[in-house]
Amino acid sequence: MFALALGVIFTTVGVAVDYSRISDAKAKLQLAADSAALSAARDASTTTINRRQETARQVVAAQFRIGPATVTETEPVSGGATSYVVQATADVPLYFGGLVGMKSAQVGAQATAMAASNNDSYEIALALDNTGSMATVINDLRAAAGNFVNTVMTGPNVKVSVVPYVAAVNP
Repeated sequence: MFALALGVIFTTVGVAVDYSRISDAKAKLQLAADSAALSAARDASTTTINRRQETARQVVAAQFRIGPATVTETEPVSGGATSYVVQATADVPLYFGGLVGMKSAQVGAQATAMAASNNDSYEIALALDNTGSMATVINDLRAAAGNFVNTVMTGPNVKVSVVPYVAAVNP
């Protein structure tokens, strides 16, 4: 009985470890694809399509280090605005999958970013938690909010408001 139960436990642990690895890889690949799409949209007015595609591949390679990824960047035109679509796939090596003939699993991600025109206007509201639960990371929140505001305030038609999120002020 113990040997039979041990086999079931070992199999369950192996599946859980490999599933966790696949989930982690998918999340990291999605983050890399998001960054690549944003890079392509940011560089829309100053680079060629070939340069944007190469930048997308470089961004994914720099941020996704689990294994090599296949990256494609396409630029369909939709409603007069140009969108930048990055699709990425990668094979993730499995620790226990080899016992059943699966040495790797393929994960994929897709991200789309739109390039803003100079005539667009944006209103952004940041609701920042400054309650006691943020005491240990409030400096990180301030730095991230400052970086975000400095990044988006590059255009003439951008308005940003900051709202403290506390019990008395609930958006």
